[in-house]
This record gives sequence, C-alpha cells and structure tokens, in this order.
Amino acid sequence: MTDTKNKAFAIVVAFLVIAWLTPGFSSADEPGWYGGVSVGLSKIDISFEDWDDGSMTSGSVDDSDVAGKVLVGYRLSDYLSLEAAWSDFGDTTFEGVSDPSQGGDGFWATGNVNAHTKAAGLSSKALVIWSFVDWGAVFASGGLLFWDTHTYYDSSRLGILDVTEMALA
Repeated sequence: MTDTKNKAFAIVVAFLVIAWLTPGFSSADEPGWYGGVSVGLSKIDISFEDWDDGSMTSGSVDDSDVAGKVLVGYRLSDYLSLEAAWSDFGDTTFEGVSDPSQGGDGFWATGNVNAHTKAAGLSSKALVIWSFVDWGAVFASGGLLFWDTHTYYDSSRLGILDVTEMALA
C-alpha cells in the first residue's frame, strides 16, 4: 500500500509542476474545446469479510490503488459546459486460504484463493459555471456514470473465472 501511495504522490507532484510551469497553456474561460487529466489514490470499500464464505482460514485484501481520469469538454457559453470522461477507479486484490471443513457455503475449494477486481467507467455531465474572479470559478455539475467491473477468481474449484458487472449511476 505504501508503494501505491508513493506512486500516486509522485504522479500528482509531476502534474502540479507541469500545471504551474504552463499557466497560459489552455483556458476553459472562452467557448470552445478543453481537456484534462487527473490522477489520485483510490480506496475501495471492500474487506476480508466480503470475500469470506465461512471457509477462509486466512486472507488479506489490498483495497487501494492509483486511479485516474481523462476528460474532454466543450464550453458552450460563459455559464455552461458539457464534459465526457473515462475513469479508472483502480484495482483490488484478495489472497486467502480456504478450508471448507471449517464451515461456509462451499463456494471456495480447499487451498489458495486469489481474486483481482478492476473497475472503470465512462461519464457525461453538464456544468453550470459562475466566474467571479480572473483566477477561478464556482460550478455545479450533474450527469451520468456508466461503470464496468471485472472480477477474476482463481481457485482450485473454479479455475480462472471472469465475472463482469455493468451499472448505471
């Protein structure tokens, strides 16, 4: 987890330095196209208990990763913009040991259990903007997010299994 935080910190610092050195490169104050990139640290709300069917004797979850977003927008007027973005919400991994004789519903076979989850999505939104100073603005936004989650399981009972979930928020 510390390695992930160090990577995220280095990426954020690099983007801040680039943004600071190029203040006049692009401005979304005038009508027209604009784009952006964001990078940060994601933490997904998942725990050992979410994976345990009652047969797990031990296990660990890595619930944080580097996340990012790429967006493109069009400023229609001084007060309205439309944006579309692709976001990577990060990955989680689970490693554990199952012993069905300990109880549970028997989903996991005896032995090592590994799982990897990856989530990403597309979004679109409208922004209402109020620019009251030269260096910033206040905005409100609303829109749709379509995300896709892939979960890969690897255990002696299941083999390698890819489960895909799609949702609309």
